[in-house]
Amino acid sequence: MKTTKIFILSIVLSISSICSFAQTWSSVGTGMNYNVRAIAVYNNELYAGGYANYLSDHIAKWNGTNWSSVGTGSSIDINALTVYNGELYAANESNNIQKWNGTTWSNIHTNSIKIDALGVYNGALYASGLSQPNGAAASFPIYKWDGINLSSVGYANAQTWSFVVYNGELYAGGGFTTAVGISANHIAKWNGTTWSAVGAGINGRVFSLAVYNGELYAGGSFTIAGGDSANNIAKWDGSNWSAVGNGTNGIVHTLAVYNGELYAGGSFTMAGGIYANYIAKWNGTTWSAVGVGTNSYVSALSVYNSDLYVGGVFTQAGGDTAMYIAKWNCSSGIEDNFKNEKITIYPNPCIDKIYIAQTNTNEIEVILLDIIGKQVGKTIKSKSQTTEIDVSGLKAGIYFLDVKTKEEMCFKKIIKN
Repeated sequence: MKTTKIFILSIVLSISSICSFAQTWSSVGTGMNYNVRAIAVYNNELYAGGYANYLSDHIAKWNGTNWSSVGTGSSIDINALTVYNGELYAANESNNIQKWNGTTWSNIHTNSIKIDALGVYNGALYASGLSQPNGAAASFPIYKWDGINLSSVGYANAQTWSFVVYNGELYAGGGFTTAVGISANHIAKWNGTTWSAVGAGINGRVFSLAVYNGELYAGGSFTIAGGDSANNIAKWDGSNWSAVGNGTNGIVHTLAVYNGELYAGGSFTMAGGIYANYIAKWNGTTWSAVGVGTNSYVSALSVYNSDLYVGGVFTQAGGDTAMYIAKWNCSSGIEDNFKNEKITIYPNPCIDKIYIAQTNTNEIEVILLDIIGKQVGKTIKSKSQTTEIDVSGLKAGIYFLDVKTKEEMCFKKIIKN
């Protein structure tokens, strides 16, 4: 006789923000020995790069317990890290882009003396550079790497410091005011063929870009976006620019989405009129502090193993010692109970779609719930080995998949970015 296992999720919450439960800062082992400028997750490990870091190799990896070196490391300061085609790519202060396959480093040679930013769009890696061969006048190319060939997709009149994909186009932010000859005040977009302006643009440098709640956010050093006042951070809805509350009182260097909120790090000490030491979070309506923050500016953010990792030039986080890198945990107090080995749910975090893959073709029933247990969308019944769920229309945040099979019912926590 078969026993049907039923797991009941009881969510009785009164939430003013997603992070209304445990919120803690902690160190990441012994940390680094100098500034962390870039953080990325590759092969289930966290990579941190910057100036002279772990064993002076400029890059190290963290497995959740210990730090270790990354091969022979990099001999050059690292400005950016990203993952492309199953390899980790590093932008550095020399005339190449380095890539790591988990075992060895190799180089992609460019004509630039400095690589500032990396991004992935339509199956290709994009990189921005500063080129000045043999003391000639500086130029600022944007490169495209398809895994075999490196080509240029145009030049800006100053450096590009950030890339992000929004509404099917690649957005670039930086210090430029023209891109491929067109006027584009510090931000431009690329559709795979041509560059174009993003409204009236921004009146100062853009250092970071991120997508949150279906809108594009730009952080940097500026006071106006699209003709309206915006203090160092602004958002673009596809047609218009607008302020993000009262913004910050200093430069925003980095942006990331974590547990349904937008985190901003930089050299500011106030956000939205409240004290927020070098890091703050935005829930779509209001700004709030991230504990007591750090004791100096933040330059990198990335999510790893349900924690937000924070890199910069600080030596304290939350009032305790944390050498140039720390982690922030903001738990909702809810844990999923998904243990079905015959079903895989991916990707998580997700952006547009969730896939449920099973090893057989038995019928499953899937219901998507928000954080307070309310059903979002229709109930899905499927006998396919792979079931696709479109979440592109949902706001960023925490959701749960209620997955029912003939034998059991269980819940999987999903983070929508």
